[in-house]
Amino acid sequence: PQAGDLIKLKYKAYLPSGQMFDSSEGPGRKPIAAKFKKQPILNPGVEEALATMKEGGKRVIQVPPAMAYGEKGIKIETKDGGSEYLVPPNAKLQYELELLSV
Repeated sequence: PQAGDLIKLKYKAYLPSGQMFDSSEGPGRKPIAAKFKKQPILNPGVEEALATMKEGGKRVIQVPPAMAYGEKGIKIETKDGGSEYLVPPNAKLQYELELLSV
């Protein structure tokens, strides 16, 4: 894809433990539709991988912390009013990507 191209992307995201923490599939979910390089798509590591993919392509990538969520990770609120990390700080993440259309 080139900057400004409308892309559609299916993905699954995994923690270092192998646990899936996010996906474009499942109830109420759908592929990401965004303008490449004009709208943020997940994180810089995923965007870098997409730059060399072709329509219909599939790829499994490893994203280092500096190109994902870094030292901050992603914290979420729990049902009891507390918080926990959805993505821990400094986590190396794995993504399964499928570029559906450009």
